Amino acid sequence: MNISLSTFGKYEVDLQDNSRTYPVYQNEELVALKRFQFDPKQYNMRSLTGNSISPLYCEFFGQRLFKTGGRDVIVTDSEMDCMRVYEALGQTVPVVSSLFGTVGLSRQYLANKEFLDSFENVYLFQLEEDKDFMKDVLP
Repeated sequence: MNISLSTFGKYEVDLQDNSRTYPVYQNEELVALKRFQFDPKQYNMRSLTGNSISPLYCEFFGQRLFKTGGRDVIVTDSEMDCMRVYEALGQTVPVVSSLFGTVGLSRQYLANKEFLDSFENVYLFQLEEDKDFMKDVLP
Protein backbone atom coordinates (compact mmCIF):
# COMPACT_ATOMS: atom_id res chain seq x y z
CA MET A 1 0.00 0.00 0.00
CA ASN A 2 1.34 3.38 -0.99
CA ILE A 3 1.25 6.15 1.58
CA SER A 4 -0.14 9.50 0.43
CA LEU A 5 1.89 12.67 0.61
CA SER A 6 -0.77 14.14 2.90
CA THR A 7 -0.13 11.38 5.46
CA PHE A 8 3.63 11.88 5.26
CA GLY A 9 2.91 15.58 5.81
CA LYS A 10 0.58 14.98 8.73
CA TYR A 11 3.23 12.84 10.45
CA GLU A 12 5.90 15.47 9.58
CA VAL A 13 8.07 13.05 7.60
CA ASP A 14 10.62 14.69 5.32
CA LEU A 15 10.91 12.79 2.04
CA GLN A 16 14.08 12.98 -0.05
CA ASP A 17 15.17 10.98 -3.11
CA ASN A 18 17.30 8.60 -1.04
CA SER A 19 15.91 8.97 2.49
CA ARG A 20 13.04 9.62 4.90
CA THR A 21 13.47 11.65 8.08
CA TYR A 22 11.13 11.22 11.03
CA PRO A 23 10.67 13.72 13.89
CA VAL A 24 11.36 12.62 17.48
CA TYR A 25 9.50 14.46 20.25
CA GLN A 26 9.87 14.57 24.00
CA ASN A 27 7.30 16.51 26.02
CA GLU A 28 6.00 18.05 22.78
CA GLU A 29 9.46 19.42 21.89
CA LEU A 30 11.32 18.31 18.76
CA VAL A 31 14.50 16.75 20.19
CA ALA A 32 15.90 14.63 17.36
CA LEU A 33 15.59 13.51 13.78
CA LYS A 34 15.61 9.83 12.83
CA ARG A 35 16.81 9.30 9.27
CA PHE A 36 16.42 6.19 7.14
CA GLN A 37 18.65 6.11 4.07
CA PHE A 38 17.82 3.68 1.25
CA ASP A 39 21.16 3.16 -0.52
CA PRO A 40 23.25 2.17 1.28
CA LYS A 41 20.60 1.09 3.77
CA GLN A 42 21.16 2.66 7.18
CA TYR A 43 19.45 4.39 10.09
CA ASN A 44 20.80 7.20 12.20
CA MET A 45 19.47 9.46 14.91
CA ARG A 46 20.62 13.06 15.25
CA SER A 47 19.94 14.82 18.52
CA LEU A 48 18.91 18.45 18.21
CA THR A 49 19.60 19.10 21.90
CA GLY A 50 23.09 17.64 22.25
CA ASN A 51 21.79 14.96 24.61
CA SER A 52 21.51 11.25 23.86
CA ILE A 53 18.04 10.01 22.95
CA SER A 54 16.46 7.27 25.02
CA PRO A 55 13.16 5.54 24.22
CA LEU A 56 12.30 5.88 27.87
CA TYR A 57 11.73 9.61 27.44
CA CYS A 58 10.45 9.89 23.87
CA GLU A 59 6.88 10.12 22.72
CA PHE A 60 5.61 7.55 20.26
CA PHE A 61 5.97 8.51 16.62
CA GLY A 62 2.74 10.38 15.81
CA GLN A 63 1.64 10.76 19.43
CA ARG A 64 1.54 14.55 19.32
CA LEU A 65 -1.06 14.36 16.53
CA PHE A 66 -3.59 12.65 18.80
CA LYS A 67 -3.50 14.46 22.14
CA THR A 68 -6.96 13.64 23.38
CA GLY A 69 -8.11 10.19 24.35
CA GLY A 70 -10.96 8.40 22.74
CA ARG A 71 -12.19 4.96 21.94
CA ASP A 72 -9.25 3.33 20.15
CA VAL A 73 -5.54 3.78 19.54
CA ILE A 74 -3.24 1.47 17.60
CA VAL A 75 0.47 1.00 18.39
CA THR A 76 2.74 -0.37 15.65
CA ASP A 77 6.43 -1.24 15.69
CA SER A 78 7.50 0.94 12.75
CA GLU A 79 6.81 4.39 11.37
CA MET A 80 5.88 3.06 7.95
CA ASP A 81 3.38 0.55 9.40
CA CYS A 82 1.97 3.37 11.51
CA MET A 83 1.20 5.49 8.46
CA ARG A 84 -0.04 2.49 6.42
CA VAL A 85 -2.50 1.48 9.14
CA TYR A 86 -3.62 5.08 9.58
CA GLU A 87 -4.47 5.27 5.87
CA ALA A 88 -6.00 1.78 5.72
CA LEU A 89 -8.44 2.80 8.47
CA GLY A 90 -9.50 5.89 6.55
CA GLN A 91 -7.44 8.30 8.68
CA THR A 92 -10.04 8.04 11.43
CA VAL A 93 -8.25 6.10 14.19
CA PRO A 94 -5.16 7.37 16.04
CA VAL A 95 -2.11 5.28 15.09
CA VAL A 96 1.32 5.69 16.70
CA SER A 97 4.52 3.65 16.63
CA SER A 98 7.64 2.87 18.53
CA LEU A 99 10.63 4.91 17.42
CA PHE A 100 12.94 1.99 18.10
CA GLY A 101 11.03 -1.02 16.75
CA THR A 102 10.20 -3.83 19.12
CA VAL A 103 13.54 -3.35 20.90
CA GLY A 104 12.49 -0.12 22.64
CA LEU A 105 8.75 -0.59 22.59
CA SER A 106 8.24 -1.82 26.16
CA ARG A 107 10.07 1.23 27.57
CA GLN A 108 8.24 3.62 25.29
CA TYR A 109 4.93 1.96 26.11
CA LEU A 110 5.50 2.36 29.87
CA ALA A 111 6.80 5.93 29.50
CA ASN A 112 3.67 6.92 27.57
CA LYS A 113 1.18 4.88 29.57
CA GLU A 114 -0.81 7.98 30.55
CA PHE A 115 -1.38 8.78 26.88
CA LEU A 116 -2.41 5.19 26.13
CA ASP A 117 -4.62 4.99 29.22
CA SER A 118 -6.65 7.92 27.90
CA PHE A 119 -8.09 5.54 25.27
CA GLU A 120 -10.66 2.84 25.97
CA ASN A 121 -8.85 0.28 23.78
CA VAL A 122 -5.17 -0.07 22.88
CA TYR A 123 -4.43 -2.37 19.96
CA LEU A 124 -0.95 -3.70 19.24
CA PHE A 125 -0.11 -4.26 15.57
CA GLN A 126 2.41 -6.98 14.52
CA LEU A 127 4.11 -7.39 17.85
CA GLU A 128 3.76 -11.13 18.43
CA GLU A 129 7.50 -11.79 18.18
CA ASP A 130 8.39 -9.43 21.03
CA LYS A 131 7.99 -11.72 24.02
CA ASP A 132 9.83 -9.32 26.35
CA PHE A 133 7.34 -6.59 25.55
CA MET A 134 4.42 -8.90 26.25
CA LYS A 135 5.97 -10.06 29.53
CA ASP A 136 6.94 -6.57 30.77
CA VAL A 137 3.81 -4.64 29.86
CA LEU A 138 0.74 -6.78 29.46
CA PRO A 139 -0.99 -8.42 32.46
